[in-house]
Amino acid sequence: MPSEPRADAFTVTGGAQLGWINASWPFGKLSVSSGLLTISSPFSRAYVFEPEQVMALEPCGWIPILQRGVRIVHANPRYPSRIVFVGFQSPERLIERMHQAGFVPALPDTRLPRRPGLPIRGSAVLVLVAACAILFLLSRGPDGGPGPSMLLALALLYAAASALPRSRWLQSWMLNPGRSVDEIRLPLQLLRLASGLVLALLVAAAVLGAGA
Repeated sequence: MPSEPRADAFTVTGGAQLGWINASWPFGKLSVSSGLLTISSPFSRAYVFEPEQVMALEPCGWIPILQRGVRIVHANPRYPSRIVFVGFQSPERLIERMHQAGFVPALPDTRLPRRPGLPIRGSAVLVLVAACAILFLLSRGPDGGPGPSMLLALALLYAAASALPRSRWLQSWMLNPGRSVDEIRLPLQLLRLASGLVLALLVAAAVLGAGA
């Protein structure tokens, strides 16, 4: 027969800091049992840990209620290095509940990766910004409005934001070694939404203007 879950296992709603993603209450969820710890948000994937992947559960932050939380110090290279759950309970009490549920970190310090700096390579950002800047400078149309170069620049931003989460080659070029695209998933989604919306509006305006 399958084993029954421990009575101390629990799920709590709060906020979550997942790399660059900052999901405020009630868009973060923490679920803890003896063998698994899961932090999830509608804005990102679910991050699942076993005790052997976690070195420590640390209190972090200094603003009571609003910003104090529990940081999951882990060794999964495909997850953001900063994963924090923020709840209404004190971090110390929440960590105590995790231990009571049977989740005790088991990872030695020597296995913890060190990944300072930003996920994106500075050279990749410079290339993308320079390409868009050149296209914007050449974007003035014959009637003083936006020209084809501006539409091309917006299409380039939209394509880059859409392709980066799916393309291994693009990730190897744009991301620093050992970093994950999940760390910048929300900024990519916002960039895709903004560039796609502006591009659609400009194309619609150009079509309506040509038909007038």
